[in-house]
Amino acid sequence: MSRHPDADALMRAILERPTDETPRLVLADWLDDTGRPADAAWAGYIRARCAAARIPADAVLRNELLHEAANRSHSVVATLSIGAAHLVRHAPTFIDLLPADRFTARLDGVGLPLAVVELVPESVARTNRVIPLVVSGSVLYLAADPTDPEMLQRLEFILNRDIVSIRASADEIDRAIEAHYPWVNYESVTEELLIFPEDPWPSGWAASAEAMPVVQLVNLILTDAIRFDAGWVEITPEPEAAQVQYRVEDEWVTQHALPRRLLGPVVARLAEMAEIPAAPDGSVSGDGVIPIQFGPVRTAFNVMVVPLAPGPWVWIERVADPVAVA
Repeated sequence: MSRHPDADALMRAILERPTDETPRLVLADWLDDTGRPADAAWAGYIRARCAAARIPADAVLRNELLHEAANRSHSVVATLSIGAAHLVRHAPTFIDLLPADRFTARLDGVGLPLAVVELVPESVARTNRVIPLVVSGSVLYLAADPTDPEMLQRLEFILNRDIVSIRASADEIDRAIEAHYPWVNYESVTEELLIFPEDPWPSGWAASAEAMPVVQLVNLILTDAIRFDAGWVEITPEPEAAQVQYRVEDEWVTQHALPRRLLGPVVARLAEMAEIPAAPDGSVSGDGVIPIQFGPVRTAFNVMVVPLAPGPWVWIERVADPVAVA
């Protein structure tokens, strides 16, 4: 946005009262008066988002208004750099002001809630260079590179959430990761998943298999198979852990070690996705198929579960020829 005393005063009012739509609508009127096409697109974006916020989430009109805002967002050229602490407190309403990819979050010195940090496993944060900022309903706001749509699609699948990406410098993201993940104190991506029963086959597990950490872990196992271009995945039960190995270029690579208490929930989740029925005692044996659309690619995994004395053994075979979705 061009520097102008009126514009600056309006922006200060918005930042002082971020949940009040009135300063945003006043800014929209001012933008229309400039006569510039990019400002008119921004004004239309603000009005559409403000109108959508007043309408129930399941209303057709709300979706139409959000679609209109998305179309106008491509012509918005204004940018705003904002402290992450302010953004964290009011993320959804700030997206009603500007498209997410027009923000830059300043991360240095911000303290993020542990409950939010725990939503993204440390290995996922480091591998993709992202840091979670705030969660609102099913939407997780991340500081990341918003120009990498494949990464964002991968994260939506792994984390089982809608993702909104806010730009931040790579150095600041790295410092935020170092500052926050020691609080979590995980040895690996699976060490956070300690909230499940010790019984490896808890009764009625299918009803609770949507527990977020197990969903994340299973999604991570499957997306790693795609990312590594692995033909097979093997989950082998051992006395203290289960090894997750990937067949990559004719070699077996161990990527994850599951604590024994997680083996049952993970197998139950895979069986549920592959539509392999569980026995009355909760155990699983048989084979099935997990169809997956990952970004523009539709593929599938053949899954076989075999009960052994040490625990269930799982063989996952990736379909060789994924199909691009038009």
